[in-house]
Amino acid sequence: SGNHGQALAYASSIRGISCTVVVPDDAPQVKLDAMRGYGAELVLTPHRDRVSTAQRVERETGATFIHPFNDVRIVAGQATASLELLADVPDLDVLIAPVGGGGLMSGTTVVGRALRPEMRLIGAEPAQVDDAKRSLATGEIQPATGKATIADGLRTALQQITFDIMTAGQIEIETVTEDQIAVAARFHLFRMKHLVEPSGATGLAVVRKLSHQLAGQKVGVIVSGGNTDLAWL
Repeated sequence: SGNHGQALAYASSIRGISCTVVVPDDAPQVKLDAMRGYGAELVLTPHRDRVSTAQRVERETGATFIHPFNDVRIVAGQATASLELLADVPDLDVLIAPVGGGGLMSGTTVVGRALRPEMRLIGAEPAQVDDAKRSLATGEIQPATGKATIADGLRTALQQITFDIMTAGQIEIETVTEDQIAVAARFHLFRMKHLVEPSGATGLAVVRKLSHQLAGQKVGVIVSGGNTDLAWL
């Protein structure tokens, strides 16, 4: 979604620390502009080379590599979203969050299982990049498909930390099509007056897909990411 890079850039700027963010070379311009706006130096690289590029930057600069999701500290930070939601609405029946690399969904899982064990937890994933669904179904981490999706922030595969947390939490994964995601993002914009990028709209897409099944239940949805250029309109 670009949130991790922006957060690091902002945190670094207020502490006077340099920040380099490795970014896929096909990332939307609006996300690049936002990170640069917070003072980050960007290194663009093909999506498949992002880890090796980050490791190279770490070696060459002596910087500390902060993984966007495969880090318990990042998971703990992302967990605060569901912690705040359950503080406001403690009797949720269902809680849905987008899933890409799994940082947000892992945090959601930890908090959900700790505070409301009986609550149904659903990860919302684009059908084009359904590695999380396949990973939990097979019991082994599956690679990302590499396919294109308008939910570009969810293209990454799970890593060991997020896979283990989500497996232990016995969550569900529900996939949604590109059309379902786009319709949900438009609903956010035109009906709810929320500017939400497609990655963040996957949760609402799942609600709409399962509307009959979820009728009468109290459903919470974590909406993550408003970094969008509106190309999906």
